[in-house]
Amino acid sequence: MTVLNWLKVPVLAGLAVWALVWVMTHTQSAVANLRPLTERRAGSDPLVSAIAGATISAFFCFGGWWEAGKIAGEVKNPRRTLPIAFTGAFW
Repeated sequence: MTVLNWLKVPVLAGLAVWALVWVMTHTQSAVANLRPLTERRAGSDPLVSAIAGATISAFFCFGGWWEAGKIAGEVKNPRRTLPIAFTGAFW
């Protein structure tokens, strides 16, 4: 299973490279389509930090719901207890 999971990484990377090469060879303005990803407008934040911030936020959201699911399996009455806990966490 581990080998098959690691085999996905080069396959997905190869697919991404193949897609970029295909687009670059089959469209007239392929470089112009990619330009907004590399050039910044004056006063804008760098793209890498924006993507990193969004990724970290997504991981925190996923982790919170993952833990909520695990907690729901441990408490006696999750239909009653979890809404109280979630509401109480904001007060």
